[in-house]
Amino acid sequence: MHPPEHEELTFAIGDIHGCFEKLTSLLAACDQICGLRSARFVLVGDYIDRGPQSREVMDFLVGGHGKQDRPFVCLRGNHEEMLLRAADMERTDRDLMNWWGNGGEQTLDSYGIDDPADLPREHLDWIRALPLMKMEHGRIFVHAGLRPDVPLASQSEETCSGSGNPSCRRIMTTGFSLSMAIRRSGPGHLTCEPTG
Repeated sequence: MHPPEHEELTFAIGDIHGCFEKLTSLLAACDQICGLRSARFVLVGDYIDRGPQSREVMDFLVGGHGKQDRPFVCLRGNHEEMLLRAADMERTDRDLMNWWGNGGEQTLDSYGIDDPADLPREHLDWIRALPLMKMEHGRIFVHAGLRPDVPLASQSEETCSGSGNPSCRRIMTTGFSLSMAIRRSGPGHLTCEPTG
């Protein structure tokens, strides 16, 4: 059974990690599922690092290329946090090595540069402006997790983005990997399942 045609769908997508072709394939699959219904897309962070096309992903998101047909809400994840620390002129060697060790080298390669401080200012400013949390229609979206014992207004940046103590992560998971398949799980509901 399909959701009513007037019902707006929401797709939450996380951990794009520089995989532009996979992102565009996933968006096309979401468009097919939508049919004539409208849809919103909540991208919950980690747009960069690890994959070979971080610049293409960032150009797409910062340039608003997807916004004509797909309203995007973009949130900040831990890889964006690591990049901002590595690109800061007050960075430490640890900040730089931590980012490099988590896929930052692939991001530098995709931009054709050697120093994260040389990334396009427009991209760094866009990342800085990203919110950590989005609340709408009784749902809460973050990159990493929420602490159920802490009021929403008091949630820490480290908990929401996943950039803090690993023991605080994934208390309430909200993102879906690109390696997931979308399946119907009941009237008006879609689930994502691992593809392998």
